[in-house]
Amino acid sequence: MDFETLQQRLIEVLRIRVRSGELTERSLARLTGVSQPHIHNVLKGVRVLSPEIADQILHHLGLTLLDLLGRDELAKVLGALQDQSPRFAGVPILEGRLGPGYPFPTEVSLLERFPFPAERVRTLGNPVVARVAEDSAMRGVFQGNDLVLLDQGQEGRLRIQAGGLYVVSFGSHAVIRRLRLGGSRLYLVTEETLHEPRCWEWEHLGGRSLLDSVLARVVWIGREICTAPDSD
Repeated sequence: MDFETLQQRLIEVLRIRVRSGELTERSLARLTGVSQPHIHNVLKGVRVLSPEIADQILHHLGLTLLDLLGRDELAKVLGALQDQSPRFAGVPILEGRLGPGYPFPTEVSLLERFPFPAERVRTLGNPVVARVAEDSAMRGVFQGNDLVLLDQGQEGRLRIQAGGLYVVSFGSHAVIRRLRLGGSRLYLVTEETLHEPRCWEWEHLGGRSLLDSVLARVVWIGREICTAPDSD
């Protein structure tokens, strides 16, 4: 498909509407600001429309270039667009901080989104990005103001993986910890206590689901070059 073909199709639309009485050569001349003889020659195929005049006519008739395509051509274009997966996806960023002394943030920033390769986040459940608060118990894994990509899907939260990091609700706040399951207990492991099981904090699950305590799985940790002070 080229511009000349589209222009010829627009002229054919004009011819049909002139023949039907919907338009006249005079009204087209008045609309475009060119002479009636010029419009007459355009309809006869002797002259061509400039891009500017063609745009004016499309706007006046309430048409777009897509309206000049045939059904098969339009289906082909739409199919090609659907097959082109975007390379990047903008993931929402949560307002506030994630860490000791803070409840799990639930509000999403209206101004910020963080770009990730689309393939990376395609399989995640309701992915979000959060900024973490300083957490001395996890020093060496992340620091205040780092960014974390979170998978909030049920599958990721229920499948506790050795060495994985998770956001867990603990008391009135939400923290990032390594988790271990033992009977009806959910153990919260910090970097400080990684090799000291007797020091692990724990929650009694009882009949509760893991989903009540495990809020998200940490997929990625990154650091902004310029960071703001860790304060609200």
